[in-house]
Amino acid sequence: MRVSDILRQKGAEVATIDADCSIAEAAEVLSVRNLGALVIAADGTHIDGIISERDVVRHLAEHGPEGLTSTVAVVMTTEVLTCRRSDPIDHLMAVMTDRRVRH
Repeated sequence: MRVSDILRQKGAEVATIDADCSIAEAAEVLSVRNLGALVIAADGTHIDGIISERDVVRHLAEHGPEGLTSTVAVVMTTEVLTCRRSDPIDHLMAVMTDRRVRH
């Protein structure tokens, strides 16, 4: 099985948000769209980073409710791993395990 097989079933839409948005805005998008992570892309195409539910929760645990006003840029991961549609799923699973990433 390849990435293209999964995208054919799930769809290829990528949810994005701007790095200047607040953590509260990111949390709302994650909740409303039932997602675990958002790609940060100012122009909607170039990947600037990624923010996950786990990033939001950890930030709030450290900063309390005031953390909701922080920008996504403060929390996002800037080193984003990507793949090709032709990549085999077993290879991606190994990379995700080795690099300890979930999204």
